[in-house]
Amino acid sequence: MMNWFKKDQAPVVEIEDIPNVAPSPRLAWRIGLLGLRLQHLAAHALNTEKAFSANLIEVDSRTGAMSGAIELTRGQMAATASEAEKLRTRSLDKMGSVRTSLQEELDHLQGRLDDKVGKIDEVVVVLQQIGKSLELLALNAAIQAASAGEAGRSFIVVSDHIRKLAQDTVANSKRASSLLDFDEFLADLDGFKTTAIARIGDASGETASAFSAIRQGFNTLSESLNRLEGHSRVVGAMHATSQAIFNRQRDKIGWIAQLATEQATFGQADDQALHQSLERTLQHEGLSSDPSFDRLADIRQRGVLRVAIEPAFKGLSFRKRLGDALCGLDVDYAKAFAKHLGVRIEFVEYPWDQCTELLHAGTQRGKVEADLVWSALPPNSAWQGVAFSETYTWLRYVLARRINDQRIEGLASLEGKVLGCINDPAALATLEAAGLRWGKHTRQEPGTIRLANLMSYSDQSLIHDALANGVVDAFAVDQPIFAWACYGTDSPWRGRIEILPQNLAASHWYYAVGVADVPASANLVAEINRFLAVFLQSRERQEIEKRWQIEPVQGTENFRDEPGKLRGEAELIRDWVALQSSSVVD
Repeated sequence: MMNWFKKDQAPVVEIEDIPNVAPSPRLAWRIGLLGLRLQHLAAHALNTEKAFSANLIEVDSRTGAMSGAIELTRGQMAATASEAEKLRTRSLDKMGSVRTSLQEELDHLQGRLDDKVGKIDEVVVVLQQIGKSLELLALNAAIQAASAGEAGRSFIVVSDHIRKLAQDTVANSKRASSLLDFDEFLADLDGFKTTAIARIGDASGETASAFSAIRQGFNTLSESLNRLEGHSRVVGAMHATSQAIFNRQRDKIGWIAQLATEQATFGQADDQALHQSLERTLQHEGLSSDPSFDRLADIRQRGVLRVAIEPAFKGLSFRKRLGDALCGLDVDYAKAFAKHLGVRIEFVEYPWDQCTELLHAGTQRGKVEADLVWSALPPNSAWQGVAFSETYTWLRYVLARRINDQRIEGLASLEGKVLGCINDPAALATLEAAGLRWGKHTRQEPGTIRLANLMSYSDQSLIHDALANGVVDAFAVDQPIFAWACYGTDSPWRGRIEILPQNLAASHWYYAVGVADVPASANLVAEINRFLAVFLQSRERQEIEKRWQIEPVQGTENFRDEPGKLRGEAELIRDWVALQSSSVVD
């Protein structure tokens, strides 16, 4: 028989593994289907284990970051206290200097004022002498007048004395006027006022700077505490995520155990019982035992397209509010394809890094698998058992930062910073290729930029808050995942985060649709490519790109440019044609 199960997908169940059975091609086909299902479940369990491990690593990273933040906060508190003490001493010294200077100036002015008062006393004495002389002259004049002698002669003498006294009085008045002139004193006083005000202003400035520095210190402490709170919140969410991962792991292991138990009974069954047992198991697994099964025809017959999708990818596939329908770039593309097929769409919501698992098995036993994955899927050999469509959108891989955070200007500014990214093998490879190094790298490894830490997120619902709230300093991300969050008019992050324009990757990033790498998907992936060939030129597609990615990005990259000999329409069509001409279909 022909082996339709690729060596990198599933171990072929050899006929001799089932004793006492004379195998037919159809029987071997059915056994092979179950073997493939078992392998995919085992791979899914391993992927879940990896996700669980990544989750623990992320928790450990955050715990380490929290410990580092606590130590940093302690250091900042000590530094702030020390700076506050220095500023207090400087302020006291400055105020003491101002006080001493003021005292010296006041003492000087007091001395000058005392001197002026002394001069005034001298003038008063002179005026008193003048008064006495006038009194004496007046007395003499009275005596002379009483004598009635040679009155004219006596009054001439008195007149001369009065004239001289008048002259002395005028002179003394001028002298008194000069002595009582306070203009110079007032000028000195005004100068002192100006100097004093300037010095007090300097002291006030020193004091204001001191309090500003103290306030800045406490703002820094507040930021550190906010980071601790953010880490604590994420660790709490990671606990819930870990529990969900653990539950999926447990379910898959139980599923594998049930299938293994059922297959163990096949060896004891006769030919008829074996066929019946295989058919029951295949039906229970939701697998068609018909080698001519065509998934595209099945979709059209049932009238429903089942699409695996991540429900928390803001801008790609998300809900703006609780209870709303999914919206976003990927949702609009998938809906357009369902409309093209003339069927309704059913979204199967699942964690993004595990969506491809749903191409080969449902979310749990008894649930059917998804027809395709339309959820920000970059073609990569890491996705096992997946074939890819042509590219449906190109994009930039960019840095996002808090609004107007001038510390983050590009890759070089990430030195010593905490960077967030999505748990995507392609993202990590891109960052390493750009020269970034983080905890997993040794200090000796070449690289231009050493991060303080790299936070790799599996829970996509956390990533925008992680940046906006300062849990990370920047986020390396596919532009559509942050475009709406940064600039959408109804985004809760609008005005809080922004995208830097440069592309971190050497070429455009791009997404493709994923289908199961089996012959039954051949016509489905061919139909997706026919749809894209027309839709990519349409006005509707331009509007989708502008709505969710700000602007359409033109590119030529596709899955054939990736390493690992990824498979697509041509390979699946070739397998489909070969299968239909084989003895299995007879």
